[in-house]
Amino acid sequence: MNELLRAARKLSLEVRIEPFEPPPTRAGGLCWFRGRQVVLLDQNAPQSAQVATLAAALGTFDLEPIYLTPEARRIVEATRQPPR
Repeated sequence: MNELLRAARKLSLEVRIEPFEPPPTRAGGLCWFRGRQVVLLDQNAPQSAQVATLAAALGTFDLEPIYLTPEARRIVEATRQPPR
C-alpha cells in the first residue's frame, strides 16, 4: 500500500481514505472532485480491497517514468484493462 501511495504522490494524485456512508459495495475508486482527479478509498474496506482499488486507479496513468517495486508494478499491471 505504501508503495502505491508513493506513486500516487509522484503523480500529484490525491488519495483520500475516508469512511463511506452508506457502506459501499466496493472500496472506492478514481473520481473527479472540484476539477481534479482524486482516489477515494473506504477506510472500512479490507486493505486488500483498498490496494486493488488504488492499483486500478494508478493503472489508468502512465507509470513508466515512476519507479515501482516489482511487486507493486505487478499489482498495478494485473488491474489494467485491455485496450478496446
